[in-house]
Amino acid sequence: MSRGITRSARPYAVWLGVTGAAAAAASSVPDAWRATASASASERTVDVLVAGCATLLALSLGWLWLVTSVTVAELVAGRAPRGGGATRRLVLLACGRRRGRGHGAPGAGRGR
Repeated sequence: MSRGITRSARPYAVWLGVTGAAAAAASSVPDAWRATASASASERTVDVLVAGCATLLALSLGWLWLVTSVTVAELVAGRAPRGGGATRRLVLLACGRRRGRGHGAPGAGRGR
């Protein structure tokens, strides 16, 4: 496989991975809340905590999916992504793209 094909497919692979994780988390939420409804009184507190955490995980991964989708769409369209926070920089790094030039380690280009 040539390097160019690998580089152009990488953003799609990142997007598919995040999509799969978000979909799996979202699909587990209804089952978690159903288990809460059928739990006994002594187990209900633990089940509510588990269902709440599953819901928060699904919401967090939904936000990550949105950030990943926008970033990958910009990369595929050929636009240089601008702005964004740490999550966007990590998505760019996962896609094999640096945020910009000059963000290396201090003194990395200096000869001694």
